[in-house]
Amino acid sequence: MLKINKEYAYWAVFDINLMAGVSYEYIPPYLEKDTFYFGGLKQTISLVEINRYGMGIYGGFYFQFYKNNKKTLRLGATYHQGLKKRQIYTEQIFYKGIKQVPTFKVFTRGSMIAIYAAYPIRLFSIKEKGIIKK
Repeated sequence: MLKINKEYAYWAVFDINLMAGVSYEYIPPYLEKDTFYFGGLKQTISLVEINRYGMGIYGGFYFQFYKNNKKTLRLGATYHQGLKKRQIYTEQIFYKGIKQVPTFKVFTRGSMIAIYAAYPIRLFSIKEKGIIKK
């Protein structure tokens, strides 16, 4: 429940919350070279470089809406920015032994954005019992 005086309760429509921080990430080891077959298409991925450890910064906000002093809808967004390149690999695609596209490099920083909406649903309630004084 939102703690606000009853005479001002109708003013409380929503509040804004901010967050920020840092993150530490680790990519577990996996195969250094892999080949996939799909029909007659052969795709080869060779790992060139990988930083197993990385760091990032993130920030976000959300709006918490209220109705009759109770929380209702929450809308929010979070953005995470990786600080260094995480992995670089080359990719080649062959069809019946013929190279289809030029070899290209792919990398990632571990960046992402999340946008969400949440609504509270009561699954059950617990009744409080009074304290018995002896």
